[in-house]
Amino acid sequence: MQARQMGMEAFLEAHQRVKAANDAMTSRNNLKLIGLGFHIFHDVYRKLPGSANHKEGSAGVPNDSKTFPFSWRVAILPFVEQQALFEQYRFDQPWDSESNLKLLDQMPQIYRSPFAPAEQPSGHTNYQGFVTGASALGKDDGLPFREVRDGTSNTLLLVETKNAVPWTKPQDIEGEAEYFDDHPLIYLTCDGSVRTMDPVDKEKLAKMITRDGREVVQP
Repeated sequence: MQARQMGMEAFLEAHQRVKAANDAMTSRNNLKLIGLGFHIFHDVYRKLPGSANHKEGSAGVPNDSKTFPFSWRVAILPFVEQQALFEQYRFDQPWDSESNLKLLDQMPQIYRSPFAPAEQPSGHTNYQGFVTGASALGKDDGLPFREVRDGTSNTLLLVETKNAVPWTKPQDIEGEAEYFDDHPLIYLTCDGSVRTMDPVDKEKLAKMITRDGREVVQP
């Protein structure tokens, strides 16, 4: 009835606008919950999880045993209501071992961007951080909030990108990122806030990526 009243073209356009708004809200909520997981991890270990972690956040491995690098997405599982999945991960094996690869298809819903293309492989996430050596997301280990000298509200932690990565892989963005061009950029700052940027201001984004650049970031 609504389609008849509005006309099919107008109805489809309105439907797409509603869907885009709902998807954006879902993505914002995903990042909000992920940010909460980061903060709880910091409360427990006195530092954030890094892009590749070696000890803090692992489980089931004796203290004198070696652990392979594991992603922050694995490290925060107990803090995003995914304890059972966390217990299945083998920290004494690489992320792409036979045992751990079986977990790809069990990717938590909060790691799944609603804007991911249909052809994107199962178990891949679009939520990543930047690993530059000067960013909030440490490359080989996590950092405490006190190292974020630009202020937690001015420093980017994670962003939704076109780039996708297997969710268990200890890998994030080390160079340029691609962003979806059909909706505003959605990102998470270190204080746990989720914000949008439209259009993408690469100069501002570069300032936000550094944790100790002392740049002025305009609202």
